[in-house]
Parts: sequence; structure tokens; C-alpha cells
Amino acid sequence: MFVMAAICSKIEHGEIKRIDGMSSGNFSSLRFRYIYIFLLSVVGTSSPVDVEWALNLPTFFGNVAYLQCNISDTASNCANKDRRWIGGPQYDGLCYENECPISKKYKVMNHPRCSYILMIYNFSESDVNCEYTCFYGASKNRRNLTLDEKNFIYEPGIEDIKEETIEKDNTFNRKITIRKIYPKPSCVAYLNMEKKPHHLQVSITKPGFYYTADLQIKLPLSSCGKLDVNCYLGDHKINITNKNFDSCQFKGLLTLLITTN
Repeated sequence: MFVMAAICSKIEHGEIKRIDGMSSGNFSSLRFRYIYIFLLSVVGTSSPVDVEWALNLPTFFGNVAYLQCNISDTASNCANKDRRWIGGPQYDGLCYENECPISKKYKVMNHPRCSYILMIYNFSESDVNCEYTCFYGASKNRRNLTLDEKNFIYEPGIEDIKEETIEKDNTFNRKITIRKIYPKPSCVAYLNMEKKPHHLQVSITKPGFYYTADLQIKLPLSSCGKLDVNCYLGDHKINITNKNFDSCQFKGLLTLLITTN
């Protein structure tokens, strides 16, 4: 475009001379025809730039989330450095090119070349259900980062699980409280790798953003082997507890009673 402007300027100021024998009217017509053809050659050969971002899935609360902005710029091979991210709970400017000055919560990557990836550290509930915009020059993609129970996971840590054990009436009682988990869990108990679906019930509540779960496991003191309780968060499996009963000093069967709402 700068070349075209320079040529037009030269024509206007007479720096490009008329062809001998050509009248002023014909030269003027040729001049504007030339400019028109030059415009078509410049604009017609430029490719539109598509920009679209997506969240890398699944995403774990408490970890780093990656918003990958993909740039389709075949004309300049993604050489434009004018890249920006705007968004978050307050819809602020987050990053410009390689700098994210407002918070240590955000960083960016430019690799591969036609990507501009926003990294959100300590990803939390405040980072979802708000809009983010990726800019590449004049092109942009603005979308809402919408929470769902398929692609977002909070895996409870040790500090989120409380276990209590009581022996009473020849019964081994194990109570497990999971105070923070997401999405709604589906839990299964196994004894010696044998599934016990009919003996497992789960009490789940949702006091706020996250779910809580209460499990009460009752075993006869005659139980023998290894007990596992796993919970599934969508397709993601986590082990909540495992217990080995090695002495086998009593004989009997395992029963699991988990209070439910």
C-alpha cells in the first residue's frame, strides 16, 4: 500500500511523465486506470486473516489453563507482532505481544508461530463465565469462556478430604468427607478389584460453586483384602481412598453403606 501511495504521488506531481504524443486527457485516463489496476493487484491478492481461540481441554481448577489463539495468516506467515489478549472477570487488557504487565496470573506464548497462547495460572471459578478476546492486528475473536461439567475439573487434594475411622459392634466404620470437588462425582467401591455397585450410595450437595460428597463405609471386622473407592469426574478417574485388611482375623462379607440424600 505504501508503494501504491508513492506511485500515485509521483503521478500527481508530474514525476512520471506523459508518453510522447499522448494527450492530457488520454494520459489522465491511463493514469487512473493504472491506479485502479494497481489497487486490484494489491487488495485482490491479500488473504483475509481468521483468528479463533479455544481452551485446551480438559482444564483443571488450580492448575494452568491454556487459551490457544490460532491465526490463519498465509500472506505474511503470521509475521505481524501486534497481538493482544483482553478479558477476564473485569474484561481488562491482559497481555500485549510478549508482555503481561498487570498481573503475574497471566503469561503468553508465541509458539508455534501462528499461535498466541494465553496461560492463566491458578485457574479458578472467577476465570470462567466471562469473555476473552484475542487480537491479531485488526482481526479479533471474542468469545465467552463458558463453564460446563464435561471439560472443567477440580480434583480434591489432601486438604479437601477428611477421613474418620471408628470400630463399633464388630464393625469397621470409615467416614469420608470430600469438601470440594467438581464436577458432580460418580463414585464406586471395589473389594479386591471386584465392583460393589449395589452397596455404594453417595450423598452429594452443592453449597456453592463446587460440590461436596459424604461417604460412610461400614465393613465387618472379618473383611479381608484391599478396599478402593474411586470417583469419576466425567471421564477422569481419581482414587479417594484405599485400605488394606491384611490380618483377616474375622470371617465375613464386606458391606458398604453410604448415606445418601
